[in-house]
Amino acid sequence: MNKKIFKVLFIFMLFMPFFVYATTPTLDGPTITQDIVNCKELLGTNLIKIISFIFSTLRVGASIIAIVNAMIILLPAVIAKDADALKKSEKKLITLAIVLVLIILLPTLIIAIGNLFGYDLSCFA
Repeated sequence: MNKKIFKVLFIFMLFMPFFVYATTPTLDGPTITQDIVNCKELLGTNLIKIISFIFSTLRVGASIIAIVNAMIILLPAVIAKDADALKKSEKKLITLAIVLVLIILLPTLIIAIGNLFGYDLSCFA
């Protein structure tokens, strides 16, 4: 008996979309226009301030982390007065410096890449 009830309910659920009549909803949202909107108008002043704060924090944090890591890398080589260890630490420090420069120049790189493809990224400056 239960199987028949479940079969009837299942068939009813399959054909339910055909029985329900719904009107198309009207959406009251933002309209899409052909007007050109710059980055500051699109994001607003508060979001631009948040993005600027994130980039500033990233730059300062990366600089502090790089200085601490450089001290940690150089300290054993200097204490041991080992020339080979100094050369190895020099290679690590050069890599660390390159990464730090890329992080510090991140907003500039984003703007340059955006300008290549024609995007307005003036709010990242």
